[in-house]
Amino acid sequence: MAKKMTFMYDEEGDVLYAFAGKPIESTYDPVGRGIYLRRDSKSGKPIGFMILNYAKRFDTKKTPRIPYFESIGIPPLKEIAL
Repeated sequence: MAKKMTFMYDEEGDVLYAFAGKPIESTYDPVGRGIYLRRDSKSGKPIGFMILNYAKRFDTKKTPRIPYFESIGIPPLKEIAL
């Protein structure tokens, strides 16, 4: 069974969090400038990610978007119930 993806955006910190399934103890590994892979602390399996300075990476006059998300049907942040 596929796990539900949860997206949370911290507007004050400008951080996008995404994870699959229920919140569990995890660690973050850097994979790029301000991008971190979230891993299950016990198994080491990837379970999500975190993007720092999310809105600043895009035109701030528009709703922040990740092009890949839109290509698979995930709506812009303002359309996601947080």
